[in-house]
Amino acid sequence: MLFNPSSRVADYQEHVILARIINGLCSICQIPQTEIGHELRSRVKGVRDCHPKSYQQALRRGNRKYAEYLASIGLLVEKNPFWRFPLCNVYRLWQPKGLHLLHLGIGKTMMDWWVGYLRLPQILGRFNACFKLIPPYTGFQPFNRGYHEVSSWQGKEIRTMMRFLLAVLGPLLIDGVQSSQSEDARLLACVRSIIKFLLIVGQRNHPDYRLGQLDNRLSIFYTSKSLFCQQRSTKARSKNFEKMWAAMEGKGSEEEWLMARTKAEKEQLQTAIYHFLFPKMHMLGHVSNSIR
Repeated sequence: MLFNPSSRVADYQEHVILARIINGLCSICQIPQTEIGHELRSRVKGVRDCHPKSYQQALRRGNRKYAEYLASIGLLVEKNPFWRFPLCNVYRLWQPKGLHLLHLGIGKTMMDWWVGYLRLPQILGRFNACFKLIPPYTGFQPFNRGYHEVSSWQGKEIRTMMRFLLAVLGPLLIDGVQSSQSEDARLLACVRSIIKFLLIVGQRNHPDYRLGQLDNRLSIFYTSKSLFCQQRSTKARSKNFEKMWAAMEGKGSEEEWLMARTKAEKEQLQTAIYHFLFPKMHMLGHVSNSIR
């Protein structure tokens, strides 16, 4: 009987178990945890060795130096049984999974952030009303209830919502779009980019020009998602931010920072405190290479 692991790597926790990596890190590349989900230049770093003789040698030597080496690249200090199979690259078993990664993973998470943003200007009621007014057409059956009235969000519901979400959000936010850098404009850019990303991934054929579009949409998404730093806030993070920003404001007053630098320093601190350090956000960067 042959064991087929491909059916067991749909979600991230399966990646952790099979690849024997430290929880919270990428199973494909050696990106540090502090860089996951941040700048584009850190999306992919040092793809893991498909013939991991160096890992096995480090494990056999067993001293503290080699244990630290394994930990530094995100591997647990224990033997991986898949290393015995030369034709099996355990760090490449994962392939893009539309349901777990894109729809239930990123799609559902982003929807929670978008709704959290809409709650701030008190337009969530209008969003719910418009949500259930989208008319049906051939091959498309929308919701007959508002967003908050939908009790269960599964892959089918999220795929349906992504087909008309921009048409609902656009009219609600268009009045606040004063420039391309305004918050409402960045929200719409984020929504548009992730929807196009999901639609491109769902195509049956992926020529090079389409994969280029995929990377372009992902770049826009990574750039615009910093708008949702506040949606990642907790009481502990907010308290830490206020304490650190008070200290930086004092330093800025002493050094007479310009307004542009003050704004940049504050955004950098917000990114560090209200971070996006979760693996599914980073895994999007591997989708186009996996398709290739």
